[in-house]
Amino acid sequence: MPRGELRTELVACLRQGKSPRRPRSGGVDRRGQIPNMARLSERPCEAEDRLTPGHWEGDLIKGAGNKSAVGTLVERSTRLVMLAKVTDGSASAALEGFSNALNRVHDPMTKALAYDRGKEMSCHKELTQATGMKVYFAAPYSPWQQGSNENTNGLMRQYLPKGTDLTVFDQEDLNAIALKLNTRPRKIHGFKTPLEIYAELLIKAQNQTNTINHSTVALETSNRRLICCPAGAIGLAVWEKWCKPWTKASIGKITDRLILAEICIIGIARKIFVAPLNRDRS
Repeated sequence: MPRGELRTELVACLRQGKSPRRPRSGGVDRRGQIPNMARLSERPCEAEDRLTPGHWEGDLIKGAGNKSAVGTLVERSTRLVMLAKVTDGSASAALEGFSNALNRVHDPMTKALAYDRGKEMSCHKELTQATGMKVYFAAPYSPWQQGSNENTNGLMRQYLPKGTDLTVFDQEDLNAIALKLNTRPRKIHGFKTPLEIYAELLIKAQNQTNTINHSTVALETSNRRLICCPAGAIGLAVWEKWCKPWTKASIGKITDRLILAEICIIGIARKIFVAPLNRDRS
């Protein structure tokens, strides 16, 4: 590796603009203990191979002077990203921000949350009560145990550079940033987007828990008419909870099931990243 000025110039050309992380000495957590922690090693084994969706990784990225923050959430199987507006780095602010974000996710995709030992997660019991997701904590100073989230935080700095006052970004701005990342083709997904993979897994998860009926729904959008095939509870659930507030319903004929995936993608994007819904509204 070159040294001096040439090294600095080459490092600046890297995707995240920094050299690889160096291991820290020690490994003793000096930040105090969070009560009633469940260790990451206790998380269900299904989360390790990333084949079962619904396991998330969370973190806070800090702004200028550590006076502002944004909550980040990454689903391990799909690499889907959600950003949560938090007023500051306190435990109460993190509880509110993460609760609002995770409560916008369908139940089959909310199994567990992995987090580091930051004191902002001191209210993890309250978060579990609010979302139904148990929180598991990584070992001290072990960022590799949350590799997806760490990588995403690096990508996020393209839009939220270090030293930026993050209070200027409202939830709508954060949703737009998340949507950009979630519609970016990923090599690990065969160059499909995280949003496409998320929709496919959501369909599969819902089909496993719901019976199929033969109702059909046609959706009028601003640019084209989309007809939903018989998807039973999943098609109606996606329509009722995500698409109905922005679309005009009418009865249509049965068409290709692939159209349903497109409906789901539109619905997921609108629900999570464009105009989040209050659960009472559905």
